Amino acid sequence: MDIKERIERLKREITEHQKRDRSRTVEKLRILLREETCSKKRIKNIDELAEHLEAKVFENKFGKFIVRDELKNSEFYGEEVDKLHILAKEEIFKNFDLSRNIFVDIETSGLSGGVGTFAFLIGVGYLEKNVFKIKQFFLPDLPYEKALLFDLSSLLKGFDSVTTFNGKSFDLPLLTSRYRLQMLKEPLFDLHLDLLHIARRVYKRSFEDRSLQSLEQNILGEQRRGDIAGNLIPDVYFNFLRTGEVSLLGKVIKHNEMDIFSMLKLLSHFVELLKKIEEIKNPEVLYSISRLHREFKDYNTSILLMKRALRYTDNIPLIFEIKRDLSIIYKRQSMWEEAEKLWIELLQETPFEPFPYIELAKFYEHRLQDSNKARGIINILKEKLGAGWQHCTYDDLVKREMRLNRKMEPNEDYT
Repeated sequence: MDIKERIERLKREITEHQKRDRSRTVEKLRILLREETCSKKRIKNIDELAEHLEAKVFENKFGKFIVRDELKNSEFYGEEVDKLHILAKEEIFKNFDLSRNIFVDIETSGLSGGVGTFAFLIGVGYLEKNVFKIKQFFLPDLPYEKALLFDLSSLLKGFDSVTTFNGKSFDLPLLTSRYRLQMLKEPLFDLHLDLLHIARRVYKRSFEDRSLQSLEQNILGEQRRGDIAGNLIPDVYFNFLRTGEVSLLGKVIKHNEMDIFSMLKLLSHFVELLKKIEEIKNPEVLYSISRLHREFKDYNTSILLMKRALRYTDNIPLIFEIKRDLSIIYKRQSMWEEAEKLWIELLQETPFEPFPYIELAKFYEHRLQDSNKARGIINILKEKLGAGWQHCTYDDLVKREMRLNRKMEPNEDYT
């Protein structure tokens, strides 16, 4: 089979896969529509639509749109966010003020972004008089996008920072492009806190799925009931535009509302995590946070957290990662005795990992000035790796052996 045939076959496979995915999505939508048969309703009038959504119609010089308000009780008012910069990995977040922050989440006409994708529902949330206020801007028809964005910008410009979930990659770039296409000035913020990035840093080793709903279940202990799948939302909106069918719009509105409120609770969780760091017994989380402290050169805290993480795990790959990073800190701090102890332990625990051998060889050669001992360590590693030792990903292995040989046998030419 030549390359052209292979390309054509691949194209056919991709097309078939897309058709299967589309058919599954349509089938899910049909099931949901059947569930809503009893309450099926078609609305074209914007005032009736607003009433159906328990919202209000607003109008400006560019047209009409719908806004829905919801109030949520919150026990988190932004206290003790002074360490948030550690999770955000940016010193500037020392200036983060929750009272000057707005949460943003959007529902769009497509999940892939691009110029043709637009936001038909933009939800925002912010603290006001000790309650969490959620406002949802809904686009009743495409010609009114400019009207919606114009009023939204008036609200957004009153805040210094924005918090999103994957908003750096999706929500804000998409909104920026829509503002520019509508020839409006896009909203600008001094700070943008993306909670997905923090979740990846903290729970990278704890679980693979770090979607917002997964975090709700695994971290907040909450399970959504009767929620609509995110991949169905664009179809629900386009079905509404074509037919006026509003049976599932309520689920879309509720989905967006839950996303916004979950962001506040997730932020609260992260702040509490740093506040009660001494109570954490999850080794993956302790290790992840220790690495963040290391980024800010807070080596004492990083060492403390790594040592605690080691007490709570017997997972060899994780132990290797922790001891590797801990030994590097010891090395940077010239704590050679502690570093050597860890490297020797790793020889026993992970005998086929080149790292401890290379570090010990460096230590013996440069710190102890013992080339024989350094070459002995390299030879042990070569025996462990077998005939393929020269293909070791540690290029330093070959170079180090050559240098040690030159030191030991200075009269022989190794060039």
